[in-house]
Amino acid sequence: ASSPEKSWSEVVSALLHQGNFNSQTADTIENHLKNHQSLESLLQQLHPDFAPSTLMQCYRIAQADGVITAKERKVLEAIADQFDLSLNEIEENYKTQLSQQASQL
Repeated sequence: ASSPEKSWSEVVSALLHQGNFNSQTADTIENHLKNHQSLESLLQQLHPDFAPSTLMQCYRIAQADGVITAKERKVLEAIADQFDLSLNEIEENYKTQLSQQASQL
């Protein structure tokens, strides 16, 4: 999620701790941050079969700090729009997963 005051290593450490992804994924992200592509270009490369899980993972990351910023929402909406997915459905699925996890504690 949005953390401009944090270093890349602090962000990666937090995301790894949350289990959002592994260190190899973090390295890949860091490399792409140095040589970034436009969101439109990335979405054109995303296979439609992976779009729902990609949107859910992006939602989890955006929600990690408890606040989805306008920029984060714009990215989520772009993914949803590109692949005709319901962002509301993703949000509901996320809330359901949280409730299930809480009930298991």
